[in-house]
Amino acid sequence: MDAVRRLVLAATLAVAALLAAPGPAGAMAVARAAAEPPPDVKGLTVSEARAQLTAWNQNVTIQTLPANPPTGVDQSTVVVVTYTWLNPVQTGAAVVRPQIRLSLGARVPDLAGLTPAQADRAVTTRGLRLEAAPGQPDATWMATGQRPAAGTLAEFGLTVGATFAAPPPPPRPWILLAGVAASVLLPLVLVSVLATRAVRRRRRGRTVERVEARGYPGEVVGPELSEAGPSVSVRLEPHYDAGTFRLEEVPG
Repeated sequence: MDAVRRLVLAATLAVAALLAAPGPAGAMAVARAAAEPPPDVKGLTVSEARAQLTAWNQNVTIQTLPANPPTGVDQSTVVVVTYTWLNPVQTGAAVVRPQIRLSLGARVPDLAGLTPAQADRAVTTRGLRLEAAPGQPDATWMATGQRPAAGTLAEFGLTVGATFAAPPPPPRPWILLAGVAASVLLPLVLVSVLATRAVRRRRRGRTVERVEARGYPGEVVGPELSEAGPSVSVRLEPHYDAGTFRLEEVPG
Protein backbone atom coordinates (compact mmCIF):
# COMPACT_ATOMS: atom_id res chain seq x y z
CA MET A 1 0.00 0.00 0.00
CA ASP A 2 2.82 2.42 0.76
CA ALA A 3 4.25 1.84 -2.69
CA VAL A 4 0.89 2.58 -4.29
CA ARG A 5 0.55 5.78 -2.31
CA ARG A 6 4.00 6.90 -3.36
CA LEU A 7 3.14 6.29 -7.04
CA VAL A 8 -0.11 8.28 -6.74
CA LEU A 9 1.69 11.17 -5.03
CA ALA A 10 4.39 11.24 -7.70
CA ALA A 11 1.78 11.28 -10.48
CA THR A 12 -0.13 14.12 -8.78
CA LEU A 13 2.99 16.24 -8.48
CA ALA A 14 3.86 15.67 -12.13
CA VAL A 15 0.39 16.75 -13.30
CA ALA A 16 0.54 19.85 -11.10
CA ALA A 17 3.92 20.78 -12.58
CA LEU A 18 2.57 20.41 -16.11
CA LEU A 19 -0.43 22.58 -15.30
CA ALA A 20 1.74 25.28 -13.73
CA ALA A 21 4.10 25.50 -16.71
CA PRO A 22 3.07 28.19 -19.30
CA GLY A 23 1.65 26.79 -22.50
CA PRO A 24 2.13 28.18 -26.01
CA ALA A 25 -0.42 30.96 -25.45
CA GLY A 26 1.34 32.06 -22.28
CA ALA A 27 4.71 32.05 -23.97
CA MET A 28 3.34 34.18 -26.83
CA ALA A 29 1.92 36.68 -24.33
CA VAL A 30 5.31 36.97 -22.63
CA ALA A 31 6.98 37.44 -26.02
CA ARG A 32 4.52 40.19 -26.99
CA ALA A 33 5.09 41.99 -23.71
CA ALA A 34 8.85 41.79 -24.20
CA ALA A 35 8.62 43.02 -27.82
CA GLU A 36 6.55 46.15 -26.99
CA PRO A 37 8.93 49.10 -27.44
CA PRO A 38 9.28 51.79 -24.77
CA PRO A 39 7.73 55.22 -25.30
CA ASP A 40 9.66 57.98 -27.08
CA VAL A 41 11.10 60.17 -24.34
CA LYS A 42 13.42 62.37 -26.43
CA GLY A 43 13.22 66.04 -25.46
CA LEU A 44 11.69 65.32 -22.05
CA THR A 45 13.27 66.13 -18.72
CA VAL A 46 14.71 63.25 -16.71
CA SER A 47 11.76 63.20 -14.30
CA GLU A 48 9.24 63.20 -17.17
CA ALA A 49 11.11 60.38 -18.91
CA ARG A 50 11.23 58.28 -15.73
CA ALA A 51 7.47 58.72 -15.25
CA GLN A 52 6.64 57.56 -18.77
CA LEU A 53 9.05 54.62 -18.68
CA THR A 54 7.71 53.46 -15.32
CA ALA A 55 4.19 53.60 -16.69
CA TRP A 56 5.39 51.44 -19.60
CA ASN A 57 6.99 48.84 -17.30
CA GLN A 58 7.16 49.06 -13.53
CA ASN A 59 10.24 46.81 -13.48
CA VAL A 60 12.28 49.01 -15.79
CA THR A 61 15.87 49.88 -14.88
CA ILE A 62 16.92 53.37 -15.99
CA GLN A 63 20.49 54.55 -16.51
CA THR A 64 21.59 58.10 -17.33
CA LEU A 65 24.63 59.04 -19.36
CA PRO A 66 26.36 60.93 -17.90
CA ALA A 67 25.24 60.01 -14.43
CA ASN A 68 25.39 63.69 -13.41
CA PRO A 69 25.33 66.78 -15.69
CA PRO A 70 28.59 68.78 -15.99
CA THR A 71 29.38 71.38 -13.36
CA GLY A 72 27.69 74.72 -13.92
CA VAL A 73 24.87 73.37 -16.06
CA ASP A 74 21.42 74.71 -15.33
CA GLN A 75 19.46 71.63 -14.20
CA SER A 76 16.23 72.99 -15.66
CA THR A 77 17.72 72.82 -19.18
CA VAL A 78 18.73 69.13 -19.02
CA VAL A 79 16.68 66.90 -21.36
CA VAL A 80 16.89 63.44 -22.88
CA VAL A 81 18.69 63.57 -26.24
CA THR A 82 18.55 59.84 -27.10
CA TYR A 83 17.47 56.62 -25.38
CA THR A 84 18.54 52.99 -25.87
CA TRP A 85 16.81 49.76 -24.89
CA LEU A 86 19.75 47.60 -23.80
CA ASN A 87 17.99 44.19 -23.64
CA PRO A 88 15.07 44.16 -26.08
CA VAL A 89 15.50 40.42 -26.89
CA GLN A 90 14.29 38.03 -24.15
CA THR A 91 14.54 34.23 -24.43
CA GLY A 92 12.55 31.63 -22.55
CA ALA A 93 9.60 32.20 -20.30
CA ALA A 94 11.54 34.10 -17.63
CA VAL A 95 10.62 37.76 -17.27
CA VAL A 96 13.69 39.99 -17.60
CA ARG A 97 13.76 43.54 -16.22
CA PRO A 98 14.06 45.94 -19.20
CA GLN A 99 17.08 48.24 -19.08
CA ILE A 100 16.88 51.73 -20.66
CA ARG A 101 19.83 54.10 -21.03
CA LEU A 102 19.10 57.82 -21.33
CA SER A 103 21.71 60.08 -22.98
CA LEU A 104 21.37 63.57 -21.54
CA GLY A 105 22.00 66.98 -23.04
CA ALA A 106 20.16 70.23 -23.73
CA ARG A 107 18.38 72.16 -26.45
CA VAL A 108 20.54 74.63 -28.40
CA PRO A 109 19.53 78.17 -27.34
CA ASP A 110 18.51 80.94 -29.73
CA LEU A 111 21.53 83.27 -30.03
CA ALA A 112 20.04 85.84 -32.45
CA GLY A 113 20.78 89.40 -31.30
CA LEU A 114 23.02 88.35 -28.39
CA THR A 115 26.48 89.80 -27.78
CA PRO A 116 29.44 87.41 -27.60
CA ALA A 117 29.34 87.42 -23.79
CA GLN A 118 25.60 86.77 -23.68
CA ALA A 119 25.85 83.99 -26.27
CA ASP A 120 28.72 82.30 -24.40
CA ARG A 121 26.71 82.39 -21.16
CA ALA A 122 23.61 80.95 -22.84
CA VAL A 123 25.63 78.09 -24.33
CA THR A 124 27.84 77.18 -21.37
CA THR A 125 24.93 77.03 -18.90
CA ARG A 126 23.58 74.20 -21.06
CA GLY A 127 26.83 72.24 -21.08
CA LEU A 128 27.73 73.27 -24.66
CA ARG A 129 30.65 75.17 -26.19
CA LEU A 130 30.64 78.35 -28.30
CA GLU A 131 32.74 78.86 -31.43
CA ALA A 132 32.53 82.48 -32.59
CA ALA A 133 33.15 83.74 -36.14
CA PRO A 134 35.23 85.84 -36.46
CA GLY A 135 37.45 84.46 -33.76
CA GLN A 136 37.52 87.62 -31.61
CA PRO A 137 34.37 89.63 -32.26
CA ASP A 138 33.91 93.07 -30.73
CA ALA A 139 32.05 93.11 -27.44
CA THR A 140 29.22 95.19 -28.97
CA TRP A 141 28.65 92.91 -31.97
CA MET A 142 25.55 90.74 -32.19
CA ALA A 143 24.92 87.19 -33.34
CA THR A 144 23.42 87.07 -36.84
CA GLY A 145 23.52 83.30 -37.43
CA GLN A 146 24.18 79.99 -35.70
CA ARG A 147 24.65 76.29 -36.34
CA PRO A 148 22.99 74.00 -35.22
CA ALA A 149 19.67 75.81 -35.26
CA ALA A 150 17.95 76.88 -32.08
CA GLY A 151 15.96 74.07 -30.43
CA THR A 152 18.19 71.26 -31.68
CA LEU A 153 18.78 68.45 -29.16
CA ALA A 154 22.50 68.32 -28.42
CA GLU A 155 24.53 66.14 -26.08
CA PHE A 156 26.79 67.81 -23.55
CA GLY A 157 30.05 69.11 -25.03
CA LEU A 158 28.67 69.86 -28.50
CA THR A 159 30.14 72.95 -30.20
CA VAL A 160 27.70 75.63 -31.32
CA GLY A 161 28.99 77.94 -34.06
CA ALA A 162 27.80 81.55 -34.08
CA THR A 163 28.44 84.38 -36.56
CA PHE A 164 28.78 87.91 -35.16
CA ALA A 165 28.57 91.27 -36.93
CA ALA A 166 28.50 94.94 -35.99
CA PRO A 167 25.00 96.23 -35.19
CA PRO A 168 23.44 98.70 -37.64
CA PRO A 169 24.10 102.40 -36.86
CA PRO A 170 21.39 104.18 -34.88
CA PRO A 171 19.11 106.48 -36.90
CA ARG A 172 20.07 110.17 -37.03
CA PRO A 173 18.05 112.68 -34.95
CA TRP A 174 16.71 114.54 -37.98
CA ILE A 175 15.43 111.25 -39.38
CA LEU A 176 13.61 110.59 -36.12
CA LEU A 177 12.14 114.11 -36.18
CA ALA A 178 11.07 113.67 -39.77
CA GLY A 179 9.40 110.40 -38.89
CA VAL A 180 7.57 111.98 -35.94
CA ALA A 181 6.50 114.95 -38.07
CA ALA A 182 5.27 112.66 -40.81
CA SER A 183 3.30 110.58 -38.33
CA VAL A 184 1.64 113.75 -37.00
CA LEU A 185 1.11 115.69 -40.23
CA LEU A 186 0.04 112.82 -42.45
CA PRO A 187 -3.30 112.29 -40.65
CA LEU A 188 -3.97 116.05 -40.84
CA VAL A 189 -3.24 116.12 -44.56
CA LEU A 190 -5.52 113.16 -45.13
CA VAL A 191 -8.33 114.82 -43.17
CA SER A 192 -7.87 118.06 -45.15
CA VAL A 193 -7.95 116.22 -48.48
CA LEU A 194 -11.07 114.29 -47.52
CA ALA A 195 -12.79 117.49 -46.31
CA THR A 196 -11.92 119.30 -49.56
CA ARG A 197 -13.31 116.44 -51.62
CA ALA A 198 -16.50 116.44 -49.58
CA VAL A 199 -16.97 120.20 -50.11
CA ARG A 200 -16.41 119.81 -53.83
CA ARG A 201 -18.96 117.03 -54.01
CA ARG A 202 -21.50 119.18 -52.18
CA ARG A 203 -20.82 122.07 -54.53
CA ARG A 204 -21.28 119.90 -57.57
CA GLY A 205 -24.67 118.79 -56.30
CA ARG A 206 -25.88 122.37 -55.54
CA THR A 207 -28.25 124.12 -58.02
CA VAL A 208 -26.61 127.15 -59.66
CA GLU A 209 -28.73 130.32 -59.55
CA ARG A 210 -28.50 132.56 -62.60
CA VAL A 211 -29.09 136.28 -62.34
CA GLU A 212 -29.76 138.17 -65.57
CA ALA A 213 -30.15 141.95 -65.93
CA ARG A 214 -31.36 143.54 -69.14
CA GLY A 215 -31.69 147.22 -69.90
CA TYR A 216 -34.82 148.61 -71.61
CA PRO A 217 -35.70 152.25 -72.36
CA GLY A 218 -38.39 153.65 -70.08
CA GLU A 219 -39.16 153.95 -66.38
CA VAL A 220 -36.80 152.33 -63.93
CA VAL A 221 -38.35 149.36 -62.17
CA GLY A 222 -36.73 147.21 -59.48
CA PRO A 223 -33.02 147.79 -58.78
CA GLU A 224 -31.80 151.32 -59.34
CA LEU A 225 -30.49 151.93 -62.86
CA SER A 226 -28.70 155.13 -63.72
CA GLU A 227 -27.86 156.19 -67.23
CA ALA A 228 -24.96 158.58 -67.80
CA GLY A 229 -24.24 158.85 -71.44
CA PRO A 230 -24.07 155.65 -73.37
CA SER A 231 -23.16 153.48 -70.33
CA VAL A 232 -25.55 151.81 -67.93
CA SER A 233 -24.60 150.72 -64.37
CA VAL A 234 -26.43 147.99 -62.52
CA ARG A 235 -26.23 147.44 -58.75
CA LEU A 236 -27.19 144.06 -57.39
CA GLU A 237 -27.91 143.54 -53.73
CA PRO A 238 -28.16 140.12 -52.08
CA HIS A 239 -31.68 139.25 -50.95
CA TYR A 240 -33.92 136.29 -50.53
CA ASP A 241 -34.83 134.87 -53.90
CA ALA A 242 -38.59 134.66 -54.00
CA GLY A 243 -38.72 133.87 -57.68
CA THR A 244 -37.61 135.11 -61.07
CA PHE A 245 -37.82 138.85 -61.82
CA ARG A 246 -37.83 140.39 -65.25
CA LEU A 247 -36.81 144.01 -65.70
CA GLU A 248 -38.24 145.93 -68.61
CA GLU A 249 -37.84 149.52 -69.61
CA VAL A 250 -41.10 150.78 -71.10
CA PRO A 251 -40.96 153.85 -73.38
CA GLY A 252 -42.69 156.89 -71.76
